[in-house]
Amino acid sequence: MAHLATIASHHVNGVAALHSELVQSELFPDFAALWPHKFTNVTNWYIPNRWIDYLLGSGLALLSGLLLFPNSALSRYRQLLEQRDPAAQESLERLYPAAREEAAWLGQSLPAPD
Repeated sequence: MAHLATIASHHVNGVAALHSELVQSELFPDFAALWPHKFTNVTNWYIPNRWIDYLLGSGLALLSGLLLFPNSALSRYRQLLEQRDPAAQESLERLYPAAREEAAWLGQSLPAPD
């Protein structure tokens, strides 16, 4: 299939410089010699941008959420745990999923409601 795709395509892009070099020298040297104009290297930086966006987006969102909203689910959950009020059990169970997610983002453990 790769041979057919190489023959039928207008361009063969290796995406990264190293991959483009390997495609030309190791995978398809005969095709690269026959059609050198087909083999290109266009790096679109999609993967690094995706990771940067993911890391900064979620991390900054969490940080701004903690700074701008001090009454987050995690802080309310911890306040209710400290009170040890049996009447707060329903609130603890309701807040637990969101508080657990916030704690996981921060790399903290969170005790489950009793």
